[in-house]
Amino acid sequence: MKRKLAVILLVLFSVTSILCTSAVSRAEVIHETDLEEYIMQEISSANVLGMGMTIVSADKELYCAAYGMAQKTDADYVIGNLSKSITAAGIMRMSEDSEISLEDTVGDYLSSYPGFQDITIQELLNQTSGIAYQQTGEDSGPKGHRGSFEDANLNYTLLGEIIEKVSGMEYEEYISDNILDPLEMTSTYSLRQDTELSKDMLAGYRNYFGLPFSSKYKYSENDQWMTAPSSYMISDVKDMGKYLQMYLQDGGDVFSPESIEQMLSGNIKVPKKEMLAKSLFSGDTMYGMGWAEKKVDGRQIHYTLGSTENYTAAMILLPEKNLGIVMMFNSADALVGEKLVHKLIEGVVSIELNRTPQKIGGNTYLMQHGLYDILLILLIVAAWLPIFLMGIWYKNRRQKLIGVWGIISDGLIHIVLPTILLIVFLHKLPACVAVKTIPDVYYTIWFAILSLYLGAVIKLVVSIILGIIGSKEEEAEIALTQKEDSETEPENVAEKDTEIKAEVKPEPKKAEEKEADAKPEPEKAADKEADAKPEPEKAAEKEADAKPEPKKAAEKEADAKTEPEKAEEKEADAKPEPKKAAEKEADAKPEPKKAVGKEVDAKSESEKAIQRFAKGKK
Repeated sequence: MKRKLAVILLVLFSVTSILCTSAVSRAEVIHETDLEEYIMQEISSANVLGMGMTIVSADKELYCAAYGMAQKTDADYVIGNLSKSITAAGIMRMSEDSEISLEDTVGDYLSSYPGFQDITIQELLNQTSGIAYQQTGEDSGPKGHRGSFEDANLNYTLLGEIIEKVSGMEYEEYISDNILDPLEMTSTYSLRQDTELSKDMLAGYRNYFGLPFSSKYKYSENDQWMTAPSSYMISDVKDMGKYLQMYLQDGGDVFSPESIEQMLSGNIKVPKKEMLAKSLFSGDTMYGMGWAEKKVDGRQIHYTLGSTENYTAAMILLPEKNLGIVMMFNSADALVGEKLVHKLIEGVVSIELNRTPQKIGGNTYLMQHGLYDILLILLIVAAWLPIFLMGIWYKNRRQKLIGVWGIISDGLIHIVLPTILLIVFLHKLPACVAVKTIPDVYYTIWFAILSLYLGAVIKLVVSIILGIIGSKEEEAEIALTQKEDSETEPENVAEKDTEIKAEVKPEPKKAEEKEADAKPEPEKAADKEADAKPEPEKAAEKEADAKPEPKKAAEKEADAKTEPEKAEEKEADAKPEPKKAAEKEADAKPEPKKAVGKEVDAKSESEKAIQRFAKGKK
């Protein structure tokens, strides 16, 4: 009987041991082959340069590896928002030690922030204080909606200062003594303590137009937006694996299980517009004390995602699987790469949840970044287009073809548009945020704004120069016109006199022609007498013939006398010379009377012509 009982007990013990071992194995199993195959396929698609990853259970490290540029697993990274969870743990340590109450206000400890005095520590931990994403301690007060979640670094910057005020120690010193050292986290620190520690950091990379550029991290005391308590703690995947083990162990030797439950119990709903809600999986997202919470296929997960200028990090707790996952990357690209890295993280978590991981796609990064790059290039071209077309504008402006509408359009393009762009850009994304997260977009927009303003300055200067040149040209034209008028006035008078004389002269010529027609016979006699005259008289007649107008009149008179002279010459040939002379004298006597009468008529006609011309001129 005793033997049978012993056998039954042994069987029951064996079954129990098998079931417990099976349960533990199921809880801690990792799909190493699937993980590595998925990572190797998708790491380049996400444009990841270097990555470290560790998977832990509550009591041991299950997997640890480095990929790409990360040659070793103990390389250091800036962990971004993961710093908030460490700061929250420091506050909870003080709360457990009764040094503070979560209901205390900022004003109870810090007097240098007058606009934030009534905000409670609990509100800072849950990020429901009303402090907006881009705010710094220099602001006069919260600019968001109090009671609603908004991820803002200033919440945890204030918590870090409260830790320093209450403990009388530097933030890093208190965290090290109370959190890091008990967990044997020897590679977690901040450069605010010692800049020489940066030699252990993996080189980080920033993204400009889709291209990675090495950028060494330097801590700045003047940086009011990102500080060590909110973003700038440094660690490696092994140290952060130990940090997750503390949660899987319900606090271990550092916290009570109640404090761990309080830190992981998110009770603040995260708006869907927040990156924290959109980054991993779908469904509602809750938040509390540095941790986001979601349910995936009915299983609860807790996670925190962090990103700085040149590093990205994530830590995930799968309580039902007794697993913690840490992933760190040595690059950051808020425009495109960050979303793809989140897909990679989601794929790794999906494999551990026995889900099919989502593929990223080989050309996704290039296509998305290429689209953004084209838009940025078009923005630059549009900003410089008015300057490129300055030649056409100058030509139209010089020809005075630009009127009121042209001036209005120039004002809209070069003054109104860049001013609106500047106001909207700085309001939506302040310089302290944009220069860290999207430096390529930040500098491109500034370049476009300044280019538009530059076009306004160039056009204004050219307009002033053209105005000066135009006034001088007008003065020169007026002076030249006046000079030409003064020079042409005597010529016009002379031309008018010439025209009058030209119009008056033809009438006397006609009278002379008629007079010449009326006295052919005496001229013949005069011609004959001229033949008999001595040489001096002929010379005098030749001089008279040299004058242009009398010569023409004589030629016309000669033409008019040709026919009567021929007839008289024939008669003269038939008569004796004395008779011819006597008859010619007798014939010539009545002709002077006729000539006189015709001459009078010609003069009267000439006077009438002059009178008509004078009337016409009037």
